[in-house]
Amino acid sequence: MKSKYFTKQLEENDCGPASVSMLLKYMWGTEITLAQLKILLFTNKNGTTFLGMKKGLEKMGVESNVFKCVSSLEALNELDYPCITQISGGGQENHFVTLFKLTKKHVYIGNPLKNQIEKVKIDTFLSMWIPFVLEIHKVTDNKKMMAYSSMESRKNNSIFKSLYKIKKLIILSWVLSIIVYSLTVYLAGMFSTYFDVIIPNAAVGLIVSVTVIYLLAVVIQFIIGYFNSILSIKSNNAVDKDLVENLVSNYFAQSYTFTEKFVSGELITRFTNISDIRTRYLFFVQTLPLDALAIIITFVILFRINFYLSLLAFIPIIIFFLLLFLSKNRYENLSYDLFEQQEYLNTELIESVDNIESIKNYNIAKRMKEKMIKRLDELYAIREKFMSFDQFQNLTKDSIIKLFNICFFAFGSYLVINDNLASGMLLMFNSLVSNVFNPFVNLTTIQATLHQGRVATLRYEDIVNSVVESSENDTKLENKIDTIRIRDLSYSFNPSSHVLHNISFEIKQGEKIALVGSSGSGKSTLAKLLAGYYKPEKGEILVNHLNINEISQESLLKKILYIPQDIQIFNDTILNNILLYRDIDFEDVQKVSKLVGFDEIVEMMPDGYGTVIGSKGVELSMGQQQMLNITRYILSPPDVLILDEITNGLDVVRRNRIKQILINSTITVIFITHDLDLATSCDKIYSLNEEGMNVITSKSDENLAQTIMNSLEKGR
Repeated sequence: MKSKYFTKQLEENDCGPASVSMLLKYMWGTEITLAQLKILLFTNKNGTTFLGMKKGLEKMGVESNVFKCVSSLEALNELDYPCITQISGGGQENHFVTLFKLTKKHVYIGNPLKNQIEKVKIDTFLSMWIPFVLEIHKVTDNKKMMAYSSMESRKNNSIFKSLYKIKKLIILSWVLSIIVYSLTVYLAGMFSTYFDVIIPNAAVGLIVSVTVIYLLAVVIQFIIGYFNSILSIKSNNAVDKDLVENLVSNYFAQSYTFTEKFVSGELITRFTNISDIRTRYLFFVQTLPLDALAIIITFVILFRINFYLSLLAFIPIIIFFLLLFLSKNRYENLSYDLFEQQEYLNTELIESVDNIESIKNYNIAKRMKEKMIKRLDELYAIREKFMSFDQFQNLTKDSIIKLFNICFFAFGSYLVINDNLASGMLLMFNSLVSNVFNPFVNLTTIQATLHQGRVATLRYEDIVNSVVESSENDTKLENKIDTIRIRDLSYSFNPSSHVLHNISFEIKQGEKIALVGSSGSGKSTLAKLLAGYYKPEKGEILVNHLNINEISQESLLKKILYIPQDIQIFNDTILNNILLYRDIDFEDVQKVSKLVGFDEIVEMMPDGYGTVIGSKGVELSMGQQQMLNITRYILSPPDVLILDEITNGLDVVRRNRIKQILINSTITVIFITHDLDLATSCDKIYSLNEEGMNVITSKSDENLAQTIMNSLEKGR
């Protein structure tokens, strides 16, 4: 089977998306990144389900069928290939694989844990088969299928683009390397000059002049080599910078649904492995062509010196090729394991730092330490395997060269004794043969980095090759928002249940709306749908009679602003934290700060608005952070403001002050709140629970607070 159909899983929970990826590539030539497939298939940290796959394929216009069968040869014969099923073993239970075809004795399996499509004996497969199967029936919506099929043509070949930008540096490096190689060949002739010309002929007068020429060649070689190393450093930095910029820009350009799938540890690992990607591709573009040229030219020279010694030099090369080929899969598997463990450790370190207060409060430092040590042990165990294998490769390489040298000088001595070769030519041959061996020695030395670079490339491209949704044809929302209509809106994070189901209501300009409900009832999800973070699965959201899916995200965010419950503070000055790169006059900042009462907090700071806050500066209390957050959005209010638990952390005086400012404002404000006093001050109150949405509008109800509480109880 062709390797182009195979997809390797990148994370522990990626086997489902990887199996679907193989099926899509085989049947339609459609290549979608695993990051995007995770969203389509409802993949979470626990993995993917068959139901998630079925619904994800439906979004692509593909009808599929999931069923259970009996684990037998007869059942295998009746399956429609390719299909997706599960196996046990390999350290994972219920592990998804793709079945490509069945022969008389074998099943061709795409196992995402492996490195290629494998041929497995039928008996072996039956022993590990979990006989749940997903089969493809037909494409029901060609437009949807074509939309996903065209993704491949929009892939971002960022690595090659980065290399193309430094083409002049690469070409100049080639030229300098060729000059250095030519000087190396010339200096190798020194042995023949001294031992075969000067010494036998007692040409003492030539010693000084010849020595000066060779010394001059060494100096020139040093100077050119130095400039070449400078070019190499510039090339490395240029490629690294471009790859990082591309990763950052593509990550920030992705949808919220996409970015929330990545935890900090996964992103940090992708950034830190950029150098492995650069090393891999610069080797193939900059180093490998010159090494191949040097090997060919050197062999031509060696054959002219002595045919039999040249044949002897082929033996180590054949062994080097075998070493590279046989170690390929081992290096790749260890690289995947190493990167995976690094991601786990990075994630846990970040979580421990972020949650240090809880760790201290609940006196679980010892448990967290044990957990961290266990994770470190797992990482170092993989690293030890990796480095041991790499060291074995290097020692094998050195031993091969030493064995060759012994055989070379033994055979060479025999040729010299029998006058078939001059002693100087023997030494010259020995010097030149290093130009053949060094590329292989260097290749085996950086082989580990090259394979790590391949794995790092797949993880890097999982982000940069994920297609950014184009907004060129979307409508710009230019007029003020007068109405927002939600009709039969449904949304879910997993295929088996809905967070929101058939929600319908209307918001008019200037209204103050309270969204109440028990935790997990979908209030924040609804807010994110209104702000365009998520796309409705069913139903629609109409903003000024325009479908929200047809409005450009950029213009929507200017009109509808969602402020989450978690306040985000940057390591910067108070002023910069308020402005967030918006072009607003400082006088306006002062006016708003005074209006909301944040100026009192600023006056207590050592450098006023210039005080650095955050983890590397003055740490603000929760209430102070909330006041800064309030100043941010009141400073440049949108048409619709959605506030999630805005009164958290505020004292009674400040809470009442902020409430009056927002309630009396002319903009539309949606409060997600558990604050009954704030809710009863709003024009409308909507309660979310398992039954859907209830409208509480009776302001004349003397027991309004109790009515809200009763509504919340339904959601529990």
